[in-house]
Amino acid sequence: MLYFFRILSPDHPNFICEIQVDGTSNLFTFHKAIQSACKIEEDFCSFFTCDDQWNKHIEYTAVDMGIEGDNLFSMESTTLSDLITEKKQKLVYGYDIIQNRNLYIEVTEFWTERNLDMPVLCFMEGDILSEMISNAENALSLEEDENIHDPYYEEDEWDEDFDTEFQSIDDLDI
Repeated sequence: MLYFFRILSPDHPNFICEIQVDGTSNLFTFHKAIQSACKIEEDFCSFFTCDDQWNKHIEYTAVDMGIEGDNLFSMESTTLSDLITEKKQKLVYGYDIIQNRNLYIEVTEFWTERNLDMPVLCFMEGDILSEMISNAENALSLEEDENIHDPYYEEDEWDEDFDTEFQSIDDLDI
């Protein structure tokens, strides 16, 4: 069985990606295809089953978290054909747990009479990575901006109050 997936980003409206994956492939193979296509280098990524409003339900992790539970499974032990049961089924792919960045995935089509050896990137427009880098560079330039001034800290304030001649704990006036 061959699955066709459309991948969108809620954070990047100009991004769209379409990937074909064989149904016998596991979620980890699909995860690697997404990472390769989107140039994502995060290790702690997860797929989630979800409802039509993208509310997350069951999690499938790339890294074994050492936690057992009813809503936590491994990508390597789950095949697409085990998970995908209908056209228009949706998944969420969480690729940045710190910033809570996700991709929305929808099954657009599947063919029962076809197979693939490897996932295929069919279409891609936009670039998630360049926007992430641009945002990070903007944040760094704000930190380095000389116009940013902390009103609670004067550069020489600590130098006046701190005795640089400190040699021993016995020198403290306690």
